[in-house]
Amino acid sequence: MYYLAYGSNLHPQRLSLRVPNCRLVGTTILSGYRLTFNKRSTDGSSKCHLDFTGNPEHVAHAVVYEVPQNEIRTLDYAEGLGSGYFKEQITVTINDEPFLSFVYLASQSHITATLEPYHWYKGFVLAGAGRHQFPVEYVQQIAAVVSMPDHNGTRRAEMETLLALLEA
Repeated sequence: MYYLAYGSNLHPQRLSLRVPNCRLVGTTILSGYRLTFNKRSTDGSSKCHLDFTGNPEHVAHAVVYEVPQNEIRTLDYAEGLGSGYFKEQITVTINDEPFLSFVYLASQSHITATLEPYHWYKGFVLAGAGRHQFPVEYVQQIAAVVSMPDHNGTRRAEMETLLALLEA
């Protein structure tokens, strides 16, 4: 099955910690979508959402991975399927080849304008965008998103250690 990643799972090493047998297929551009950090999370921060605007001036960059069927449940759990995210099918193209992919999108009930992502979470998105050499302007838009420190010291240390490995 093909999975469309656009947020913290962009980086192949990050995703492989969740689904070890995933395989990178390639990158794609979604016209009429924009990346937002407005999905309310259970940890008190916001996470990424792929917002459909229909405006062709809006574009989002994403990555397609092939994920074995027997690892989909693990990814569903890690992504919070049913707890703020739902799964939708979308066809994207890579080198003019279509890929019917599933993507996790924020449920309307979990959209918020009052939260910010944690610094480490935004760092995961930036690390993935850099790894795939997304356009400088796109990376700058992500970097400009206001983020906040994670006050859970244990989680923050764990995520910052992982982020340092991704950036190395």
